[in-house]
Amino acid sequence: MNWKNIVFTKVLPLSVTFVTLAAFAQENNLGSSRKVEGVYTENLKQAVDSALPSFNEAGLSLQLKRLHSQYANGAPGVSVRDFQTLAKTFGLPTPQVRPGETYTETASFALGLDPKSGKVLVHKNLETLPALSQVEAKRALPLATRNHQALLTKLGVDTKQVFFAESTFMNLQSASDPKLGRSEVSPVVVDAILYEGVRGLGGFLVDGSSFKLSSKNAQTVEGADLVWPTVRFHPGLRKFEVRKRAELSQEILRQVTDTTSKGDKVNVKMAVVLRPVQTSAGEFFIPALRVGVLSARNEGGNMFYVNLVNDQTPYVEPRAVDSSEGGGN
Repeated sequence: MNWKNIVFTKVLPLSVTFVTLAAFAQENNLGSSRKVEGVYTENLKQAVDSALPSFNEAGLSLQLKRLHSQYANGAPGVSVRDFQTLAKTFGLPTPQVRPGETYTETASFALGLDPKSGKVLVHKNLETLPALSQVEAKRALPLATRNHQALLTKLGVDTKQVFFAESTFMNLQSASDPKLGRSEVSPVVVDAILYEGVRGLGGFLVDGSSFKLSSKNAQTVEGADLVWPTVRFHPGLRKFEVRKRAELSQEILRQVTDTTSKGDKVNVKMAVVLRPVQTSAGEFFIPALRVGVLSARNEGGNMFYVNLVNDQTPYVEPRAVDSSEGGGN
C-alpha cells in the first residue's frame, strides 16, 4: 500500500471553498451577502459588485491593525515538534526517523510531521475493523467528536481559532453484480466518523489552514490531517490601508472577465482572508480577498486572490498556481 496516497486534504477543494465562503458571510461583513447564493448572471459587473463584502475600508483597516498588534510575534501553530511525541499522542510506537525527515511509514501506520509548515499526517491501517451501521454511528458520534477535539488540543490547536467545524460520516454502499442477475443494494454503512474544520483569527479566515480527523468508531482514531502553521504577518505590512472598494471591484471584474466564456452565467462569492505567501524568509500571511467563480455551464470553477491593502508585500507565487493574481503589490 502506498501510504503517501492516503491523505485527506492538503488544501480545501473548490467545492469546500464555496461552502466556507457562504458560511463566512453569515458571520460578519467580511464575506459575500447570502443574497448572492445561487444567483447566476451574464452581467459580470453586477455579479462582482453584488458579491463584494460590505466592509468599510477604514473600519477594516483598524481591524487588521489590531489583529497585527495582538499577534505581533505570530499566532502559534501545532505544538508537536517531533515524531516521538506525535506517535505517543496517537498511541503508536515510536518510529525510526532520520534527522530532517518529515514522513515515515510502516506496515501498520504512516506519520508525517513538518513543524515549520504546521503539517501533521497520521494514518493507521485499520481496514480489518468493521464498518458501523447508521444507528451505531449516530450513537458513537458524540464520544468520537469529543475524542477528536481532545486530540486537536494535544496537537496545539487553539479551539478559539476554529472558525467552523462539523462532524460527518463517510458512508459506503455496495450493490450485487448485475451480471449475476441480482440487483440487491446493501444497506448504507458508515466506514468512518469525520471531524473537520477551518481556521479563523480575529474574525478572518486563515486560508489553507484546516484539519480533518477520522475514527472507525467511538474510541478508535484512524487518522488525522492538519495544516496549522504559525501565522506570521508579512514584514511589509505597516499601514494596513485598505484599497478603495471601487478599485478592488475593477481588478476583480477584470480577472473574472478574462476567465469567463462569452455568454456564460456565473455566480461569484468573496471573503476577506489571511492568505499564506512564500518569501525568501519563509511563509508569511497577508490580507486578501479570496474570489470564487462558479459557472452555470457546470465547467468547474475558478478561484483567485486580490491583495487587499496598499502595503508593499512582495512574494513568490507557488509553481502550482492557485491564483490568477501576479506576484504581489
